[in-house]
Amino acid sequence: MGRLGCVGAGEPELDTDEWRAVLSEAAELGVVQVGFSGGEPLIRPDLEALVAHARHEGLYTNLLTSGVGLTHQRASQLHEAGLDSLQLLAALVDDSRLRALLDDPKRSKADKQAALASLMADKASAEVQRLVDLLVENGRISAISGELAHQFEQLKLEAESSVDAFVSSAFKLTAAETKSLQAMLESRYGRKVNVSSTVDASLIGGVRIAVGDEVIDASVQGRLASMALTLQR
Repeated sequence: MGRLGCVGAGEPELDTDEWRAVLSEAAELGVVQVGFSGGEPLIRPDLEALVAHARHEGLYTNLLTSGVGLTHQRASQLHEAGLDSLQLLAALVDDSRLRALLDDPKRSKADKQAALASLMADKASAEVQRLVDLLVENGRISAISGELAHQFEQLKLEAESSVDAFVSSAFKLTAAETKSLQAMLESRYGRKVNVSSTVDASLIGGVRIAVGDEVIDASVQGRLASMALTLQR
């Protein structure tokens, strides 16, 4: 699922809310993975929002793209939105024999297009195949580069070596308090912790910390709520 950016495909594109509804329904039906392909999904300015929604629904997300329009900044935004995997068409031309054929000036463009068409038969849409044909026709097949995919994987590795902590406190934390809290959390989780904090006066005192699915409630409000539950038993 997830055929995005299929301009001229004969059917109108779903808008952002419609795609969100589709993703939510898929998750409810037990789907665990969603792939965004096309056409070219990167032409949609809401791609990051759709990836973020899919991630919120607990879906593993994969993007298959020609790489056209994929900058380092866009790759970073997709990563921050929660994209799990990115596949560039470069992965389809990594084979050394195929690369030799594509780089051989003695081979005709038709030969090169036929070799790529055979390789992409069940891996890319007709729109993407036409794009690759155009790149071959203009001698720009080298424009499909794996460098951005490599950069995306590097971003992912960096993110996996750290964790985000969202801290709510009754009063604004000082720089020293934030640093001390960060050190405590890094000791607890065994990796770098990125701390962001907000003020929530309803906590009365103390802090509430959310790290992934775990919530550490050391607020006065939390303790009062716990005490109330104990008294009700």
